Amino acid sequence: MSDIEKAITLFEGITARDPALATKYLDPERYVEHNPYARDGVEGVKQYVEELATDRAELKVIRAYQDGAYVFTQADGHVQGDGTFFDVFRFEDGLIVEHWAFSAEAGPPNKSGHTQVDGPTKPDPGEDTREEQVAGAGLLPVLSYRRPS
Repeated sequence: MSDIEKAITLFEGITARDPALATKYLDPERYVEHNPYARDGVEGVKQYVEELATDRAELKVIRAYQDGAYVFTQADGHVQGDGTFFDVFRFEDGLIVEHWAFSAEAGPPNKSGHTQVDGPTKPDPGEDTREEQVAGAGLLPVLSYRRPS
């Protein structure tokens, strides 16, 4: 199973309200959660999923990409309100060890007619992406930053 599929399994667990499925590929010893609505660790994710039991939870992954140890996803759906969700997962030894969650309320198309989720959903293997990778590499230290305890 690919790392992308493992990340999507977390969303499937949220949609099914199944804490065991949502946490299936989380490292039980090293997992760090940055979602502002969930406590840290695997138990925090389980509690988060259990608390969604009375709320409608639906997520459809629109696009998912991987670059090294990081998987990036964009999803559309309803979790504590309609929205667009952008998640970053960091993997080590085949398990998710860290997760960042960002969301925005679902909105209408912009002045150009584009929505938050339209556009290509698969990378074009013919594109020269090295320049984009180098430009994006500057973001990784920002994503990995942790406040001192």
